[in-house]
Amino acid sequence: LDAPGNTTAAIGKGFAIGSAALVALALFGAFKERAEIAVVDVTEAWTFAGLFIGALLPFAFSAMTMESVSLAASQMVEECGRQFPKILSGEMKPDYENCIKISTEASLHQMIAPGLLVILSPLVGGVLFGKNFVAGLLCGGLVSGVQMAISMSNSGGAWDNAKKFFKAAQDPANAQWFKDNGVEYKDKKWHTSHDNAVTGDTVGDPLKDTSGPSLNILVKLSAITSLVFASVVLQESADVAYVHLHLIRERAEHRRRQRHGRPRLLHGLDQLRQRQRCLGGLRQRRLDGPRQRRLDGPRQRR
Repeated sequence: LDAPGNTTAAIGKGFAIGSAALVALALFGAFKERAEIAVVDVTEAWTFAGLFIGALLPFAFSAMTMESVSLAASQMVEECGRQFPKILSGEMKPDYENCIKISTEASLHQMIAPGLLVILSPLVGGVLFGKNFVAGLLCGGLVSGVQMAISMSNSGGAWDNAKKFFKAAQDPANAQWFKDNGVEYKDKKWHTSHDNAVTGDTVGDPLKDTSGPSLNILVKLSAITSLVFASVVLQESADVAYVHLHLIRERAEHRRRQRHGRPRLLHGLDQLRQRQRCLGGLRQRRLDGPRQRRLDGPRQRR
């Protein structure tokens, strides 16, 4: 029954992933409105950089969750190894509370770092690099996260079912399949394939039960965080754009001064301003001349 259950769960997780993708897309549209982003231009530098960082987030998040499962499992194995000899010898009874404590603390403590990664990535990126970076971040995380979630859910279920297939090798139908593929039951080749299936199941369980479903949260939570703090990102984007423009102007002016002394453009602007002042003074004298003659009265003819 477990094998059909894994298949059914993989199908259901596909619908959940599709729903998360549509929700993230709707939240992204709302973020564009609040952040006043008309068009997401991939050729823009900060948007392109955000795409790369966003596509990287699901990989980093999945690595963190897989490592968390490994650490929690190691702690549980150590605790069971400590209790089993004493239980078998009759020195103690099973300590269930300590095992529950290990799993509960691991589930809470080990998710702090992945949660901060999802929440802080849009905020830090928006404050430092502006709204276009956040837009690229959301797009990259959405595309990459959906693909990885589908792959992890299906691959994990398939690897889990592969181990169950080896467990049922004594069944005549399965034994015939092994025999047709050149593998005899309990021979050396069978043991090697069985060990590989056990390894695949060890990796497949956290893939289909931890990392795959949690990527739905990554996609939606990053979009929600960006939407909530869109006004802050918009305000910081204006400051970032002003600072970048000011730095670019200062750098260009410094380069011109190093090459030509005083920039030719500024020299031309100074000449234009001086000419305008001269023309303005001449125009003012032309206007003041008749006015002064009217004030002085008619001149006496000699």
